[in-house]
Amino acid sequence: MLRFILFFILGFQLSSVASASETVKVGGYIFPPFVEEDSEGNLSGMTFDMINAFNAIQDQYHFEFVLTASNRRYLSFQKKEYDLIFFENKVWGWKGYPVKPSKVYLKGSEVYIALKKPKRTQHYFNSLEGKKLVGIRGYHYGFANFNSNEQYLNENFNILLTSDHQGSVNMISSGRGDIAVVTKSFLQKLFKAQPLLQETLLVSEILDQEYHHTILVRDNSVPTVQEINLFLDKLESLEHLKTIWSKYGITEMN
Repeated sequence: MLRFILFFILGFQLSSVASASETVKVGGYIFPPFVEEDSEGNLSGMTFDMINAFNAIQDQYHFEFVLTASNRRYLSFQKKEYDLIFFENKVWGWKGYPVKPSKVYLKGSEVYIALKKPKRTQHYFNSLEGKKLVGIRGYHYGFANFNSNEQYLNENFNILLTSDHQGSVNMISSGRGDIAVVTKSFLQKLFKAQPLLQETLLVSEILDQEYHHTILVRDNSVPTVQEINLFLDKLESLEHLKTIWSKYGITEMN
């Protein structure tokens, strides 16, 4: 009887702690390796690892993932479906929205890829003119002055738009496109899983763009951007971030 009472008290205390945690909605969209979806619709990726890490180091907030789409994420934010989003940058279409960026916690870049062919060198990437480009719908690219409008892209470039990075790689591998833009982080993860793929793809030394990943936090909400920065500092000091990056073969850190 005493054991039952102790278990009841302990269970009540744990449930009280859980109920005291404030739920924080974290937005995200399919963008490997940050958010990935397998053939059965299961989601995973670096964003989920970050959410788990944030939940592990504190108990004031409980972070939960909310799926949106790359071109819908602004509307979802306006509708208050989520209050913060990882691996974002304020220059990616967020001008005029009530958000504040956290400290930069990961640097990255996007490069061009093409099929390796005899006598094809880095000079192949010097000009995009006359080449069929491959990009992802809703994404911002340096070669297009960061204008993601599909009509603008179709009118000004010979471009095919896919739904994800793997689709872009497949288009190049099958010869349906000449040059695609992918993130270095995606390529690092892909080459780690499929080392032989490096023998078939030519990766540009020049960049389409270089970016700095932050967490965008809604103004006047909790946690504040100051709290988020403290959480990031703690994860860095514990080397949890380094562990997450290495899991995906990412070596570019600030």
